[in-house]
Amino acid sequence: MNRSCQPLLCFVLTLISTMSAQLPSGAFGNDRFLPPPLIPLAPAIPHQDADAVWPPIEFQNQINHQPSASPVWPGIDESPFPSAFTGNAAWTDATWDWRFLPEGLLYHSYLAGEKEPRLSNTFFTESGGQTLLDSTLGWRVGLIRFGTTRGIQPEGLQIDVEGGTFLRVLPNEGNDLQSIDFRAGIPLTWREGPFQAKVAAYHVESHVGDDYLAKHPGFVSNKYDRTAIVFGVGYFVFDSLRLYTEVGWGISGAGGDKPFEWQSGLEWSSPHATGLRGSPYFAANVHLREATYGSGSVNVLAGWQWRRSQSEHLFRVGLQYFGGKNNQYSFLQDNQQLFGFGVRYDY
Repeated sequence: MNRSCQPLLCFVLTLISTMSAQLPSGAFGNDRFLPPPLIPLAPAIPHQDADAVWPPIEFQNQINHQPSASPVWPGIDESPFPSAFTGNAAWTDATWDWRFLPEGLLYHSYLAGEKEPRLSNTFFTESGGQTLLDSTLGWRVGLIRFGTTRGIQPEGLQIDVEGGTFLRVLPNEGNDLQSIDFRAGIPLTWREGPFQAKVAAYHVESHVGDDYLAKHPGFVSNKYDRTAIVFGVGYFVFDSLRLYTEVGWGISGAGGDKPFEWQSGLEWSSPHATGLRGSPYFAANVHLREATYGSGSVNVLAGWQWRRSQSEHLFRVGLQYFGGKNNQYSFLQDNQQLFGFGVRYDY
């Protein structure tokens, strides 16, 4: 188009826009189909030089449309949770208050711990060829907390209550119950940033199944039980990696129990919501006991996990290796090597 026509075009468009804005509603029947008036952003400049470079004429709708901003997750790496280590004011400046039946735990149970409360089923093959089914029916909840109110990676002081039943079934022997261990405890836990600690009292006792005793008349149950105090500390190297150690001292016991025990381990498990795709995890635990003359067991798990965004509860599947002294305390002095696959739900 000839550049000399641009000022005239500007003038015509401006005139049409002004006239259409002044027309009464319905002047053209159904005026819903009329386009909104256009207003030039750049004023018309009188023609002076045909060779001059004219700025482009831009028009915008009278309706101011602003595109919505894309959501950005708070915290590190755009994760759904704020991180305890980012220094986010919404995270670190949270006020502490008293809460009854709070959401979340300050010191989670060990993922590779032998006697931790959870829901699980694991099929094992023993080195001798026997098949075992280990099932856990357990729970753990917070009773009272003085600390932050959030349920995701909370901080403060908290009293929990926990309990669990640990069964071992023999599928090759008519699904007989070989033994069952009961455990109950009251942990007092603390967490602030990457540091955590607990002091807990627990009681555990073991019983042999009636059908197993009937089929093995020469077996004599040791009637094992133990009441102990434990002290544990944990440290998060980063959000997904926890190192921990724990010592315990028995204050009463029977069935060959002795006071001292120690366990330590590591866990690599993302604390963030995984969605349907999930994420990998790895956990290992070493448990040594005076009752087994300084020896103990090694427990290693690896697999895939899923975690919701509204809580820290964890669903996981994976492989497991257990080697050492039997973790069914009625058979405490027996050695075992187990390879298995399990499904677990952790609190």
